[in-house]
Formats: sequence, C-alpha cells, structure tokens
Amino acid sequence: MRFTYILMFTALLLTGCFQSGPKLGEVTGTVTLDGTPVSQADISFMPTKGGRTAMAHTDDQGNYTLIYSMKAYGGEVGENLVRVSKLTAPKPGANEVQSIPARYNEQSELTFTIKPGSNTYNIELTSK
Repeated sequence: MRFTYILMFTALLLTGCFQSGPKLGEVTGTVTLDGTPVSQADISFMPTKGGRTAMAHTDDQGNYTLIYSMKAYGGEVGENLVRVSKLTAPKPGANEVQSIPARYNEQSELTFTIKPGSNTYNIELTSK
C-alpha cells in the first residue's frame, strides 16, 4: 500500500514538471512612431503557422512585455505576424479612431521570428 502512494505521488510530481504546450520565447521592446514612444498601444503576436495569439500593452514610454497567458510570458517560438493598434478620440465625446497606420494593424506588414530565450523587438513605425 505504501508503494502505491509513493508511485501516485511521483506520477503527480512528474505530470506537473513535464506539462505539454508550445515552446515560448520572452519578448520585450519599445514601440515608436516617427521616433516618438507610443503609449497605451495594444500589440499582438500571431503565429503564422497557427497557435495562440500573445498580447502586450505599452506603458507611457512605449515599453512592452509580451504575455502568452495568465501564467506565462512570451510568445510561441517561430514566425509571428505582429499588429500594433491604438484607438484615440480626436476630441472629447468623439468616436475613437485608429492612430496607427493600417499597414501596422488591420493590414499588418510586420513579422518577427521569436526564438527560445529572451528576445528584444523594438517596433519602429512611420506615419509615411
């Protein structure tokens, strides 16, 4: 009986240690538009071969850290389509509009290959 308990306990430990899932790489960086940091922007990294989208939100200096889930930072290793979005109201009470050019969000041209470990991806956008 004691052996059975030890075997069950060992199985539970091993299950927790070898959780399956995609390989992730940590991603941090700064988003700028025409050289100026973009604050309060939303960023998404979508694996081009399918998988879960990782998200980030920039701080007041345009810095971000990619988040995969509530328990994991980073994004799936491999090529990712990157989208940057920021909605702003041109004046109080007005509808919000996209302040980032479409080629960086709905029609994104940005890709980044995430590698295992730490990655830095500074996203330098231009309005022209």
